[in-house]
Amino acid sequence: MSDTMAQTFVLSRSSYKHSSKNEDLIIGNEFQILEDIQSATELAVDLATDNEEHFNLKYLSSNWGYKVECTPRGLRIKGHLGTDWNKIKNSYPNIVLNPALNILTDKFIEEATNPFFPLSHINFNRVPIEMAKEACRRLNSIGQYVYQQLNNGEQKEAMANFRRTAMQNFDSCADQVAALLGKHAKLLVIRLDLYATSSLDNLPDKLVELCINKFIEQLRLSRIVPNVLDYICKREFGFKRDIHYHLIIFMDGDIHQQDITFAGILGQKWLDICKKHGQGLVGTYYNCNQHKDKYMRSGIGLVHYADHQKILGLRKAIAYITKPDFFIRYVADNGTRNLRKGIHPYLKKSTQRGAPRKYTKKEETTRLILTTRDDSQAEALAN
Repeated sequence: MSDTMAQTFVLSRSSYKHSSKNEDLIIGNEFQILEDIQSATELAVDLATDNEEHFNLKYLSSNWGYKVECTPRGLRIKGHLGTDWNKIKNSYPNIVLNPALNILTDKFIEEATNPFFPLSHINFNRVPIEMAKEACRRLNSIGQYVYQQLNNGEQKEAMANFRRTAMQNFDSCADQVAALLGKHAKLLVIRLDLYATSSLDNLPDKLVELCINKFIEQLRLSRIVPNVLDYICKREFGFKRDIHYHLIIFMDGDIHQQDITFAGILGQKWLDICKKHGQGLVGTYYNCNQHKDKYMRSGIGLVHYADHQKILGLRKAIAYITKPDFFIRYVADNGTRNLRKGIHPYLKKSTQRGAPRKYTKKEETTRLILTTRDDSQAEALAN
């Protein structure tokens, strides 16, 4: 159970976490929005691997009391004690934290509301004698509770379900893009992030959904930019940006090359739709193509099926907008899905009889780079 959780976490984080040494991991400007959630999830996953005590007391003197010493994992527990997880959960009723994080934060909330004293108020360098043993017991109980909860059958199944959804999203989108590249040697790939703000305390979900529906309808019919072959649209939730949308749009690369211009036209259309139909919503957008030169492997702009470095970058873009569901998931009141795709007739599985199509070596490598779940395997194939 813990191995599966750890593998899933690494797979998800590698596509979402900012890395100053490897800027090709950054596709968009939302890479830090779930930093606390990612860090706490990683902690929960690690705590589930053993049942060790991570805190102990060192006696100083009768006047100074005790000092609380901790292992590296204990230090990470300490770092999350001050986060107001109760406020986060109560303020955003439409978000669902992954089961590992949910268990850990429930324990943090319990300790934060303890009538004796909140653990976040402890001075680890000087704990009074009368509360030292109780403080150490409660600190150790956090890791022990997470270990016990995440290693029972019910929570294993809950984690498997969360993992399954995130991986299925990646698989379906990767297969979709592989099918496109099997039909078109060159794609013009546009990455766009769409946001909306409101003067109201809470962003009106229904109005945002109305606007994105109108945008997608016009996009699908090629009324905003021409020759749209397909698209992927992912609704996401961020504590700073609330509901927003990540899009990857595919145009015919044999006909068009002006990706920055088209991305700007698409962004402006989002602003116009929000102004016309949003009843006070103000739309904003981030044009990823305008900044693609910052990244070693952007995977956006003009992408040829045989350019495996760009294909690797495109895979990272797909992973970026699908795998963060492992950490946090937005659940709409109307039950609409977070991921939507435009499947054109020629991309549907053929019902005709006969032998399956044979791929060239380069085409097969391209397909494998896109569709493998293993980051290191994708890197090896691209190189």
